[in-house]
Amino acid sequence: MYKNRLKNHKYCHQNINHRQTQLFVKHSIQILLFILFFWQVLVTAALGENRSFQTEQKAVENLANLAKKPTPQILRSRDAGKFTKFKHITSKDGLPEDRVWNIVQDNDGFMWFAMNGGLIRYDGNGMKIFQHDPNNPGSLSSDRSRDLLIDGSGTLWITTWNAGLNKYVPSTESFTHYYHDPDNPQSLSSDALRAIHEDSQGNLWIGTLGAGVNKLNQDTGKFIRYQHDSKNPHSLINNDVFKIYEDREGVLWIATYGGLERFDYETERFTHYQHDPNDPHSLSDNVVRAIYEDSRGNLWVGTQNGLNTLDRETQKFTRYQYNPDDINKLNNNTVFTVSAVEDDAGFVWFATWGNGLYRFDPETKTFTHYEHNSGDPYSLSHDNTLPLYKDEIGKLWIPTERG
Repeated sequence: MYKNRLKNHKYCHQNINHRQTQLFVKHSIQILLFILFFWQVLVTAALGENRSFQTEQKAVENLANLAKKPTPQILRSRDAGKFTKFKHITSKDGLPEDRVWNIVQDNDGFMWFAMNGGLIRYDGNGMKIFQHDPNNPGSLSSDRSRDLLIDGSGTLWITTWNAGLNKYVPSTESFTHYYHDPDNPQSLSSDALRAIHEDSQGNLWIGTLGAGVNKLNQDTGKFIRYQHDSKNPHSLINNDVFKIYEDREGVLWIATYGGLERFDYETERFTHYQHDPNDPHSLSDNVVRAIYEDSRGNLWVGTQNGLNTLDRETQKFTRYQYNPDDINKLNNNTVFTVSAVEDDAGFVWFATWGNGLYRFDPETKTFTHYEHNSGDPYSLSHDNTLPLYKDEIGKLWIPTERG
């Protein structure tokens, strides 16, 4: 009987051990599955972040291989003024022309370049070139594209030097054209276009060379023209328009060959800001090339004779001009253009034609000058700089005449 009890006890003990083993295995499997599930979540998140990073990198690197001469260089605020150089694609690789006039990034991450040889779309790996084809009515109206805009709906608009306005249609990769019609006063005032801007009301403003500024109502497709009228002191001061800009208060500013203009939406009148040789607080020059408002609310106005900031309360300008005795001032008064030039650190950057790049420190009120140095491979590649562009992750791109 003792043996039978012992036998039964051993059987029960073995059974209990077996059940404990089963439970242990079951729990181990559950824990393992939980660990694997958690690990998958982490990996998926990491991959997602990596894909997001790769997507951003693709958009950022869109400029890295473009244009033998004007390929934009990239500069980060933490790089202490060192410019990263890239391997360039030359005309032998299919690039239609050298100079890049303007740059924009669309909502899908594509980079677009306005050039004299057409319009370029770049995705980080390859490019697609849009050019005028006389046998294709839906092609770009001219190879000489000038200014670019992505409007609030994500639509790409292109101004041309002498062939009107183009709107890109992604579904067909074609273009809708807007031309000057001498028999239609509600058409463009000229086909020689320079600037384009969308205001906070959804209107498109188009600046022309010699024919003033136009406002497009996108719902009707009709234009309203604003031109200089010698009999009207409140009309546009000059018909050559280089830049259109709306500040954070909704005020529309226009850079012309005859001064700076402020537009009043209610009265449709223009207030003129011009150079007065007897007033040191007036605009430094009447040929205005650029307008830009920084995050501190300073309105910068670039002219062919130095930079200015406008105090909108006192209506007085502060001039930043060439001073050979002060290394912290500009050493060239010509500022060719300004666009999207404040970096994430709060520095304001200015492109000049012939004298490189300037960085303004708003805390110290001083300028740092960057120019080409043949002995420094990390210096600016050329002193003729073109419109600056700030991408989605805060990097600045600087097109020049030589990369």
